[in-house]
Amino acid sequence: MTARRFDIITPMEEYGYIPPVAFESKELLLEWAGKHGLKDSPIGRIKPHNAVLIEEELFPYPGVSSGLFYSQIWVSAKYKGYRRALKRDVRNYVEDESIISRVDADHVVNKNSASNLDSVWINLLPVWKTVNRGFGWIEAKLPKLEKGFGVISLPPLVAFKILRDKERFRHGDNRTREIKLSDYIDEVSGQLLDHDSDININKKLEKFRFSIRSDVMSAYNYAK
Repeated sequence: MTARRFDIITPMEEYGYIPPVAFESKELLLEWAGKHGLKDSPIGRIKPHNAVLIEEELFPYPGVSSGLFYSQIWVSAKYKGYRRALKRDVRNYVEDESIISRVDADHVVNKNSASNLDSVWINLLPVWKTVNRGFGWIEAKLPKLEKGFGVISLPPLVAFKILRDKERFRHGDNRTREIKLSDYIDEVSGQLLDHDSDININKKLEKFRFSIRSDVMSAYNYAK
């Protein structure tokens, strides 16, 4: 399951490319996939108007000679059986199927934010249940998707949500929680590794890390 997250952060580390996590329509999703060397395929017997697997080598920019492996589940925001798509896909790369019961299917962008639109498609990630609960305060800070948004690239606030590895932390007094939250932000930001030689990519990464901290703290203070 960690590999799924690598598919999202590795293009940022290698090319400074922030991948999309939501499209206004499946047509836009497939258009993006085709332009970047990716293909769509069905997930088991799930109808392709509900969910697809987008994979192959991702070429972030024109002229890039080597791609990065990308394999992600994408689902219609209206699809209520989205967990079926996750379970069917996870079985392909885990030996112990009991793991599936400990995993949540997490819409990278909250599907409720698309409730006023009909055709939105969202990236779906497997995350441990123990770290996916108790972070509704992040979702509350994310705006509703509006008609005409087209595509959403990974927002820093959402990056914190999907990259964290810790359980909920909202215990103790405010100061204790803020210290724990600051530590979590450092751990998440530390997962974005600097490029070996490209200064411009590293500037983009540093800006993204800064935005993670500022956006998370803003959401936390808003929710207090």
